Parts: sequence; structure tokens; C-alpha cells
Amino acid sequence: MAKILPSSIKQAFYRNRVLSNLIRNSLNRAAPEGMSVVRVESGEAVGLQMELDLQTEKAYWLGTYENEIQKAIVNLVKPGEIIYDIGANIGFLTLLFAKMTGPSGHVYAFEAFPENIMRLTNNIERNGFQNWTTVIPAAVLNKTGPVEFFIGPSTNVGKVKGSAGRDSISYEGSIQVEGISIDEYIQRSRIPPPNIIKLDIEGGEVLALPGMQELLKNHHPIVMIELHGREASQVAWDMLRKENYKICRIQSSFPEVKDFQDLNWKSYIVAFPND
Repeated sequence: MAKILPSSIKQAFYRNRVLSNLIRNSLNRAAPEGMSVVRVESGEAVGLQMELDLQTEKAYWLGTYENEIQKAIVNLVKPGEIIYDIGANIGFLTLLFAKMTGPSGHVYAFEAFPENIMRLTNNIERNGFQNWTTVIPAAVLNKTGPVEFFIGPSTNVGKVKGSAGRDSISYEGSIQVEGISIDEYIQRSRIPPPNIIKLDIEGGEVLALPGMQELLKNHHPIVMIELHGREASQVAWDMLRKENYKICRIQSSFPEVKDFQDLNWKSYIVAFPND
């Protein structure tokens, strides 16, 4: 079904609570417990291999994870481009970025949570993308140095201290991780500035964006962000508009968002430089 049905039908299934629960429960009974190496079954990442827990990470396996973002990546990324994937998690979108930019480009995958870093690295190597994909084990902030990282109930919802939003989640503990500012890291490590940045860091946008002011001002990359809450949205809106970006929704044809009040609590945006 994942291979055959169009994405609009699959999304309709997920919106129907009764039907989605039936599908989920059926898959849980059929899927093995623990980690399995599988191929993505549909979507833009079809055929890529990932190590997944099929009980809890079905969206990656079925290829239904963030369909609009998958399509945006395919539409925007050109071979040979430099990509910063900030909040790479276990690598679903990192792999898609690497597939699209190819060996003439490079993907820098930033991830803070050690468990995710291990699986991210394995997934990159499993697909043979290691020559043009670099894992940077750090949280992206507005300064460089150690930072407290809160561990959520799943590997998808950890966040650094000082992030905005996600206050309703019960965090299970915290660890200390390395934090970096993108502006400082580029200067220190001499990595090339990106053509495209993707940010999905659970409200950490309020810290990460101020740490890349020089990059936004001087190099004007395309910026894709999953926003979490009004505070994060306000910081992103103010900084991007200050640097003369056009803010659009991650949807078909990228409709422009002309008023901050039109952003939802959770919004997916892409910002294009008005050069």
C-alpha cells in the first residue's frame, strides 16, 4: 500500500484516527521487535536503507515521514550543493539530501544526541554516502561550549537548555553535550558555507539562528525550518525578514507567508533570499 497509493490518500488514512490506529496496530503485530535493517518503501527516499525500530519508526520505513519536506528537498537541492542538516536525528532527511546533492556536493549533519549519532553514522555508511556526508556531533546554538541536553520520551524530541516550546513534554533526564555556533564553526573548521540549511531542533531555533547571523547576512542560503511555538516563530520571522528573506510555506508552489500572525504554533517554512 505504501508503494502503490499516492501520498494524498496515505495522508488521509493518517488523519482518520480509527483507520490509522487499525493500520498501526496491524503493523505492530506483524513487525519484529528491536532494530531491523530495511529499505524505505515509498516517497522520495524510496530504496534507501535504514536501521529502524519498526514498532515505533514506521513513518521512515513506509516513506510517509514529512512528505512535503521530502518534496521540497527534491525540488530545491541541486547536484554539487552544500547542505547543513541541523537536527539530523537518525538521518532520514540527511540521506535524502545526500542522494540529491550526490558525490560532487557535501552534507554536514549536525546532531547532539549520542544514540542518534551512532545510528545516523551507520545509516550514512549503509547507503555508501560517507564520502560526501560528515556527521558533526554537536548541538547548534548561539555560542560554543558545553550545554545541557534534555532527553525526551523518544529520540525525536530531545532539546537543549534554553530552547522554546515543547513545555508539555516530560523529559526523562539530561546529559551534557558540545554546543557550537555555526558562524564560529565555519570560521574555525573552514567548512564551506551552505546553499541550503535545514533546521529541526525542537524550539532550539531561538538559539541556533542568532548563532548564524553572519552566514545569513553574507551568504544568503535557503533556510528550511520546522518551527515550534510562537517564540521560535517570532525569532525566525524577525531575523529572516531583517536579512531580506521571503518566507514561504513548505507546500506545493511554496506560497508566501506575508504576515507573522498567519504562522501556526507548528509551521514548516522555507525562506528564500531576495537577491
